[in-house]
Amino acid sequence: MRQAVGAYKNSASDEEKELQKLYEQLNTLDYDSSSPEGKVIEDLLERIEELEEALKNADTEQSVEYRKVGEDLIPIPKGFYYVGGTKTSGVVISDDPRDEDVYKEKDDVPSGADDAYNDDGTIAEDKLTIKGNQFVWIPCDTKNYAKIDFGMTNANAWEEWTNSAELQQIYKYGGFYVGRFEAGTSKVKLNTSGVKWDGPSEGEDGWLNPNFVANKDNGKVSGVITEKPGEIPYYHSDYQTAQYMSSNMYTNNQYVYSGLTTGTMWDMIMAFISNKVLTGDYSEVKNTNWGNYYDVELTELKGRFLAVNTNGTVKTNIAKATTKSTGNANWGILTTASTETAKKKNMYDLAGNLWEWTQEACWVTDATEGYMVRGGSFNFTCANHPVCYRRRISVGSAAGTNMGFRPALFIK
Repeated sequence: MRQAVGAYKNSASDEEKELQKLYEQLNTLDYDSSSPEGKVIEDLLERIEELEEALKNADTEQSVEYRKVGEDLIPIPKGFYYVGGTKTSGVVISDDPRDEDVYKEKDDVPSGADDAYNDDGTIAEDKLTIKGNQFVWIPCDTKNYAKIDFGMTNANAWEEWTNSAELQQIYKYGGFYVGRFEAGTSKVKLNTSGVKWDGPSEGEDGWLNPNFVANKDNGKVSGVITEKPGEIPYYHSDYQTAQYMSSNMYTNNQYVYSGLTTGTMWDMIMAFISNKVLTGDYSEVKNTNWGNYYDVELTELKGRFLAVNTNGTVKTNIAKATTKSTGNANWGILTTASTETAKKKNMYDLAGNLWEWTQEACWVTDATEGYMVRGGSFNFTCANHPVCYRRRISVGSAAGTNMGFRPALFIK
């Protein structure tokens, strides 16, 4: 089976990978369990499971501390801290110790920016009630960790299977963490004259500059993305940029690493929002009327917005966000967590604002590999492109003003 270029980074040790491979090989054998040979195979399978469990527990003791939240035990990576939320509503963690227990066991966890906005819509960081980068726990198990075909896509051929490497994270910990917001840019610097993230500027040197597409080879970007409210999201991203910036968030960390969200992860987020796992009613994600879409009215906004013309080449100044009417594609991009109406399970802006790249491949021809973006954007309608929609981007180097991304956090 073909899988996406830019392999998903597994959290398994070499020993675990060998055991997993051996288990899969034995499990494919056709044998009679009542025969002597069958009994030997079953004993081997049982022993492999015991060894895998022992390795899993040894690694887990090193990388996480379990926190009891209500009746549930949630794995918290070392160096991260429980902020609030429950297994059902979405457990929120942060990488700043000052955030520990700020919203202890409260179902609804605010973004942390409610009282931190300046008059112009920018953020006063000292007033944030949650200081660090934030992630949300998505519970799932290996039995149900698989792609969901929502029947909503423009792709003829796409990666409908799950990379087996992803299962190790789910097997070890019973879920994964995903960024609470679209990737932010307050700590990102572009080494290009005239480009600004932090204030109004016109024409090509403003938000629409294609040099925002930057990867490890072209030397145009430094710094790291953030997962915080009130930030200009990393828009105008191609696949390679999204993958590189997502994986660069926690380099040299002995307990976690970050990476771009996968297609299966996005589907599991959809199941979590819908309170369903692989079967059932997905109306919540198929008929999205929440989020920054062309045809959704938004009131009581906070933060800032950027008005973008439909041709993606001209803009007005960055301004304070207040109210957005329906049918206004030019209204444009919102800063992260600008509205509570775009929050589900304590995650913001999954629906609308920016299309988000995933590690899910699609193919136009045998020689051309593209990737899926998910979630819709400010210049698309919610009815035709809801949060579960798979949109084919024919080549990974393609980028647009309405394309961003969101990192996931993997425990080692």
